[in-house]
Amino acid sequence: MRGDNPITGAPDEGTWKEDDLKPPPYPQDKNLLPFKLTGAPTTNRFYVDGTSLSIGPDKVIRFVLVVRTLGNATTVSYSGMRCATGEWKDYASGRSNGTWAVNEGAQWERITYRDHNNYQETLAKDYFCFSGVSGGGIMGDAKALVNRLKYPPVRDSRIPNKELTQ
Repeated sequence: MRGDNPITGAPDEGTWKEDDLKPPPYPQDKNLLPFKLTGAPTTNRFYVDGTSLSIGPDKVIRFVLVVRTLGNATTVSYSGMRCATGEWKDYASGRSNGTWAVNEGAQWERITYRDHNNYQETLAKDYFCFSGVSGGGIMGDAKALVNRLKYPPVRDSRIPNKELTQ
C-alpha cells in the first residue's frame, strides 16, 4: 500500500501504487467544458468532459480531454495528472467510432512548457494543481475542479500570475 508524506500530503514515491482503472464512457458534447490556454498561441479549442473528471485514492486526477482544430478534426484522450509530481499520462485514445484504444505502455511523463498547444501546463497551473507543475497539491475535490473549469479565475493584469477572488 502507499502512504502519504505527512508534511506535504504528496504520495510517498517508495510505496505509491496507481489505481486500476478503465476508461469512462465516451464523451458527449453536452458535457464538454471549454478552457483557454495561457502562455502559448493556438487555434485549437480545448475541453474537459466534466462527467469524466475524478480524483482517485492514488491522488491522480483523471479526465477525458477533447481537442478540436479549426477544421473540426477532433482528438480525444483519457488522461491522468499527478499534481504532486507534475506528471501526465495518456491512458487511452479515442477512436472515431466512439470506442477507446487503451495505451498499455503508457508511462508518466513530466509536464513541461510547450510553445504551442500548452494544454497540460495550463490545466496544471490554472485549473487543477496548487503550485502548478512544481509539485503542489490538488485544488479541491472533483466537484471543485469542475467548477473551476466552468467558472475560471479572473486574472488581475496589474499583478503577474495573480488571480482575483471570485
